[in-house]
Amino acid sequence: MAERRSNMMMIYGFNLLIVAAAVRSSSSSILGDATVVSTDDRWVRRRLLLIDGMVDGKRMRKTVVVAKDGTANFTTITQALGAAPPRGRFGIFVKAGVYEETVNITRPNVVLWGEGIGKTVITGSRSCPIENNKTKTDMMPWTATVTVQGHGFIAQDVTIENKAGPTGTPAVALRCDSNMSLIHRCRIDGYQDTLWAQNNLQVYLRCDIAGTIDFVYGNAKAIFQYCRLLVRNPGNGKHNAITAQGRNDPTSEESGFIFQGCNITAMEGESLAGVDTYLGRPWKNHSRVVFMGCFMSDIINPDGWVHWNKATPVEETTRTVEYLEYGNKGAGAETADRVKWKGVRVITEAEANRFTVDHFINGNQWLPNLVNGEQINYTHEFTQSMNEETSLNTTQQEDPSPPTKDQILNILKELLGLGLNLTSLKWFKTFMFQANFQKVKPLLKKLEASSKSFKFFAINQGKL
Repeated sequence: MAERRSNMMMIYGFNLLIVAAAVRSSSSSILGDATVVSTDDRWVRRRLLLIDGMVDGKRMRKTVVVAKDGTANFTTITQALGAAPPRGRFGIFVKAGVYEETVNITRPNVVLWGEGIGKTVITGSRSCPIENNKTKTDMMPWTATVTVQGHGFIAQDVTIENKAGPTGTPAVALRCDSNMSLIHRCRIDGYQDTLWAQNNLQVYLRCDIAGTIDFVYGNAKAIFQYCRLLVRNPGNGKHNAITAQGRNDPTSEESGFIFQGCNITAMEGESLAGVDTYLGRPWKNHSRVVFMGCFMSDIINPDGWVHWNKATPVEETTRTVEYLEYGNKGAGAETADRVKWKGVRVITEAEANRFTVDHFINGNQWLPNLVNGEQINYTHEFTQSMNEETSLNTTQQEDPSPPTKDQILNILKELLGLGLNLTSLKWFKTFMFQANFQKVKPLLKKLEASSKSFKFFAINQGKL
């Protein structure tokens, strides 16, 4: 918890969305804990996206529950999808359990949420077959455990896995083609080609993504913020490439993979001794990947990047890719020995600003309506403050004394005076502000938690 809290203490000063829990049992920080309600209040946590039946300002048209043991509306997710109304947001709450099924979500505006990573697990084991000594890559869509094509998809607190293992052929866990989609606090687990971020605008927030070769690939315009990239051993003397981004035409395709504040390390219990691991390789000629403010452990080969076919490199690709790094830390972040390709370089702060959430995917226009209980960093201030704080600082933060009742009300009034717009949402208080963050931040820190303080905070909502 200390590490998790410290990771969250990195506040980069953007338009910020914070949802403060009304009831807490610990003294973790409103700014420093990804779980914004106590573990004793699981019913509230499970409905994080559905308070008052609302998501992105619209009332949920219908919500169903799936339980493996038959105690709910349905026993499979596929059955639940069949009950979706023709329009409006449709919520599927999946109780803890292992669901062995292939899920295809074609309907727009589906919200899928579970009881937590490792608790609600959707699993499969399909992999591309081999025919005449060639991998049938045309079968890749068939291998996906979960396929999402309906736009506006949200997933939270689930594990999606492909258990095919290091077979040497693609085995997709999640294939996502959903525009303006959000995958939040999920685990996407597999080996080769784990996550197929196929097309469109996508955000992955505080997810675990595990695999071996090309385990984050596709042609989406995607941002990965505060995720863990967990690298496995591919076996058979092979090397790993974390990304395989597929931009082919820079004039018509604006795609790219942007990793912000992520942590790249070996999968727990895996030995990568003798295994070369690279940040990526170009699936297509104009592949674009950016790592900014990330921690890279020593598993990363000093070259950083590798040809699509290591044995037969294509020199043209070295001039047309965009493989950019900015402000990364850790033994694997040293750039002195990176491959000397024209498209591989360390960028400036001004260049890094092109790849923030608001600039790259226009996230400030659609994400605030989807994210509850989390901080998404939107603007160029991400790059400005990277030298001040780091997402990977694991130093224990000392909890301040809880504020008094009068102090809480005074702080909230000060925030209002700085231009903060407050909206009550049952057990949560949503803060949206564009004020001077240097003034707002210390005020928010004064609200760091105690159960008594937050309970009073909730009771006095109507008095502001």
